[in-house]
Amino acid sequence: MCHQEMELILIRCRFSRLPALFVWGMQVFFDQNGQGSIDGNGQSAATFTYAYNAWLHPEVIVNLNTDWAEFYLDGTLVHGWQWS
Repeated sequence: MCHQEMELILIRCRFSRLPALFVWGMQVFFDQNGQGSIDGNGQSAATFTYAYNAWLHPEVIVNLNTDWAEFYLDGTLVHGWQWS
């Protein structure tokens, strides 16, 4: 893994050489202390806690018609933001 934190959607080490036309949609960090943060329309736009060393169900829903995205963790809305 590239960083101590686990990232969802895009992993920096794998995609660090993408052309400039790509824009990060979001990223989620899970640290080892059960704290998490999401960069969705801004750095650390939302923070949350989670059960470390347990199975989690992360879900990202993007509605391209309304230009809105939402990140859920275990069925609970953590953050919503304008996608573009």
